[in-house]
Amino acid sequence: MSEYQYFATVYDRMMDNIPYEEWEQYILQLLFRYGPALQLLNLAAEQE
Repeated sequence: MSEYQYFATVYDRMMDNIPYEEWEQYILQLLFRYGPALQLLNLAAEQE
């Protein structure tokens, strides 16, 4: 078993019971709330 396959197996076991719909809503809320600020930080980081 390759290292990636081993990691994928462990990851799948850990993430088996994750409520993806709730996680998606949480991420979308963060993006809507902080999206413009994150874009500004991204632009600032690209200028370096």
